[in-house]
Amino acid sequence: MGREIKRVALDFDHPLREVWPGFIRQSADFPPCTACCWGGEPSGLTREAYAVENTFYAHQISWTAVGDALAWGDKLGQVEVDKLVAEKRIGMRTHWNRIELPEPWEMDEGQPIRYRFERNDKPAPTADEVNAVNRAGGGLFHDYGHDAISRWILVRYRCELLGIPYECPTCKGHQTIATDEERAAEEAAAEAWEPTEPPAGDGYQLWETVSEGSPISPVFALPGDLAVWMTQNKCTVNGPMATVDAALRFIQAGWAPSFISSPETGFTDGMTAAGLASTLDGGQ
Repeated sequence: MGREIKRVALDFDHPLREVWPGFIRQSADFPPCTACCWGGEPSGLTREAYAVENTFYAHQISWTAVGDALAWGDKLGQVEVDKLVAEKRIGMRTHWNRIELPEPWEMDEGQPIRYRFERNDKPAPTADEVNAVNRAGGGLFHDYGHDAISRWILVRYRCELLGIPYECPTCKGHQTIATDEERAAEEAAAEAWEPTEPPAGDGYQLWETVSEGSPISPVFALPGDLAVWMTQNKCTVNGPMATVDAALRFIQAGWAPSFISSPETGFTDGMTAAGLASTLDGGQ
């Protein structure tokens, strides 16, 4: 994600900040499934599975204490925690103790071996430990937190434990209606699809790649003209480029990420960092 320079035809006039259609794969327009619209939109789930999925977090139920009391994401049973451990979502508690060695030390390629490391694995967490972390609100950024993948695993597993069918039998979980042959053709088309670049040419144009990709500057015949434009218009995530020379350095580099952090630049946008290069090979 960031900004890049494309060489396009001088008469290329695709609307600015509108994604180039050659970068968007047109998917098949299958009709929505109406048999699993429990919340207004197709869910791909049975009614019972939808209820399990949409009571995982408190805010899915209510922003009041009622939601906290009824949501089950912080009320897992031990078999559910064991399932997360088996799926390697939590419980990766391999520890190594560093043990100092007495002199005289053995040597390894001229360096003394002062320590050795002894594996000291901790037991898998209990349901009480996992629930306490998530109940305290620190789940997502903790080793025991539940991200979207863990939630998906838990919902499916709870349905399995309760004997609840998971997928909508009408659409088989796809949320749309299509035959197996139609879905196979769609998958084949997706595998075969390749993006189509805009028409190449002698022009210079600035593009953003945060989306699928869209132009954000007019097309210029000379890099110097584009560089001037970049100092007069917002083209970085923070604003215009500071100088024409800095813009030319970025144009020469051809691409920069949205942000970058280094000892030389600190935390800044990528285009500014590219413009801080010490030398510029060539001119306008």
